[in-house]
Amino acid sequence: MRGVSTLLAESLDVSTDRLRTFLFTYVALEILIHKAFSVYEQKFVHELTSSSTVPGTARYFDRIKNVMQGKYNPVDKFTIIASLLSGESSDEHIEQFKRIKGIRDRLVHTGKYEEDSLPNIELRELLIGYLRRHLHYISQ
Repeated sequence: MRGVSTLLAESLDVSTDRLRTFLFTYVALEILIHKAFSVYEQKFVHELTSSSTVPGTARYFDRIKNVMQGKYNPVDKFTIIASLLSGESSDEHIEQFKRIKGIRDRLVHTGKYEEDSLPNIELRELLIGYLRRHLHYISQ
């Protein structure tokens, strides 16, 4: 989590321009998602399989986990994490993350962005919220 906190701190520096702030914060969120995902993937599969009355459910999800290993994209990972950590708010957070990722993708792949419209505060709140939720979850 050192990388996440360092990038978050860099994004809070008032001398950092809006573009760098956006990039620092987005990268911090992606690192958090990537590092935390395995914990939540296990929990997600357990929640789906532990109460199932359908024979073979656990075997099926084990197979999906093996096939998908290394293939989940950031939205897939965030979806699982948000579903477990945010409950009723997860759909809203997932749509928010997708929209912000779209801005990031456009920036990285085409170089097009409007500096004044970068959602830095919204992105920072998303990062801090999930960092807080994750730290609370792992400390239990």
